Amino acid sequence: MTMPRSMMTKEIAAPVSVVFDTVAHIEHFAAALPHVVGTEFVTEQRKGVGTVFRETRRWGSREMTTELSVTEYEADRKVRLVAESHGTVWDTLFEVEPHGSGTRLVVTSDARSEALGPKIRNWLFKGMMAKAVSRDLDLVKAHCEKRHRDEA
Repeated sequence: MTMPRSMMTKEIAAPVSVVFDTVAHIEHFAAALPHVVGTEFVTEQRKGVGTVFRETRRWGSREMTTELSVTEYEADRKVRLVAESHGTVWDTLFEVEPHGSGTRLVVTSDARSEALGPKIRNWLFKGMMAKAVSRDLDLVKAHCEKRHRDEA
């Protein structure tokens, strides 16, 4: 059973290169999201297909660490991150494209589970997850726009 595909779009007043760099490279992504409290590379490789890293996020009073792999990477176009956590494979594609004088960021997420427990848990928490992703995109937008202003 797969949760319904989730797709969110955010218009960002910053160049494609800034937005892509922010979502495709964990050190910049973590800088945009204050609830990412730790990152660690598992591979020597720091970007592109084959990069593996651990990300620790604060969820309320708890912290959760997830290992993510970059499985698709086209500079200034798209990056796909895949993680397995608690019986679910999380597959998230970030795509950037020019939009007016800024960038359109499209995030498509899939969650696949085989076991009944994770299927039920994912279904129960899908609304909360959508809100969390939406908040993350708002933070990415603010970070990219500030970074662009600071670099200008």
